[in-house]
Amino acid sequence: MVTFLFISIFLLLVSIAFTRNNKNNKNNIPPTFALVLNGVLFLSLVVFIALFMKNSDVITQIPAPYYWLLLFAGLIIEIFSFRQKYIPGHFTAAAIHCFVGFVAIFSIGLPLLVLALIEICIAVYQHRKN
Repeated sequence: MVTFLFISIFLLLVSIAFTRNNKNNKNNIPPTFALVLNGVLFLSLVVFIALFMKNSDVITQIPAPYYWLLLFAGLIIEIFSFRQKYIPGHFTAAAIHCFVGFVAIFSIGLPLLVLALIEICIAVYQHRKN
């Protein structure tokens, strides 16, 4: 189960790497915004993992609206990335869906994990197409 958290961190690092490589493309969102978003998500996941390793009840201590906010943020990033063909955004959305899928594994977690896998496949396809 904890592997989903590490997969989320890995996907964010991949997104950061792609953002740094795509900073000269004029069609993309500004790289500073994308780097700040990915950096905040990365630090949040690292802190969450540290708290989760210390006490596994941290999942229930965070109110549910925060998880819903992350879910909707991931969907918005996913729609924007699909429309703009922005590869780092696909990886960011996949990382968010993977994290929320870990938290909600027994309710909507499996569809979110499948959605994250689809996002990764789309990102790889678009990267190879370019």
